[in-house]
Amino acid sequence: MPNETFEEAAVREMREETGLDTKVSRYLFEDVYLSDGSIGKCFLMELVTDRQEPALGSDPEEEHLNSSERMLKEMRWFDLVDMKDDVQISKVILASMSVSSYRLVDSDPTWPRLAHEEKASIVGMLGIETYRVEHIGSTAVPGLGAKPIIDLMLGIAGAPKSDAGQRLLEPLKTIGYEHKGIETVPGTLYIRKAEPRRFNLHMTEYGKEFWVKYLLFRDYLRSHDDVAHQYENLKRDLLARLGPDPDQAAYNDSKTAFITSVVEKASAPR
Repeated sequence: MPNETFEEAAVREMREETGLDTKVSRYLFEDVYLSDGSIGKCFLMELVTDRQEPALGSDPEEEHLNSSERMLKEMRWFDLVDMKDDVQISKVILASMSVSSYRLVDSDPTWPRLAHEEKASIVGMLGIETYRVEHIGSTAVPGLGAKPIIDLMLGIAGAPKSDAGQRLLEPLKTIGYEHKGIETVPGTLYIRKAEPRRFNLHMTEYGKEFWVKYLLFRDYLRSHDDVAHQYENLKRDLLARLGPDPDQAAYNDSKTAFITSVVEKASAPR
């Protein structure tokens, strides 16, 4: 970006690569990026990005350890950090782990570009028409705060669980997508890509209810800034009420009435 300082550029790149918010990315920059032991710090970045505990085995002495302590033990075992780093790195791990997967960040102008590039990758791998992949969700609405996860919708000729849909899972796997049998809604498969950035792909039947509904909702928010801001405020209020790591069903159900009302407005004859 023009006129960025080195620190600002590093924090932005770290945020883009990890999906962490600006505050935690700056913390990582200040307390890790400028420190010695870059290999260990890269390992730390992988841990906090994936939010997973190291597989340390079944040692009874490890059972009392919390996630931060387990990470530190794993890193020491690989000689990636030493004892003097523990306090500093503990702060970073805990700060990173405290950021919920439901965190909202300010709108990022790079999201449309990233979605376009990922769409091209999917279209190229599957050999399908470009109109069958759409950028949906809050990251598809300029100026709208969102979770730093890009949602894409893949429209296919038939139900996702049909042969037509199942044949696409293997080629999608080759570009990093994993399918765990989850249906976003009945008849729509959820496929996740974690690296190098987080993408959610919703496979559904082209032109059917899910496809039409989410395009109507996206396009209405794009053309009605006031409604888009109402939606962002709703999400922030829900997180304040339900907590930073709410039950997914409760969080989604609490948005249903708003989404339905917007879709009805978007569908109304003009």
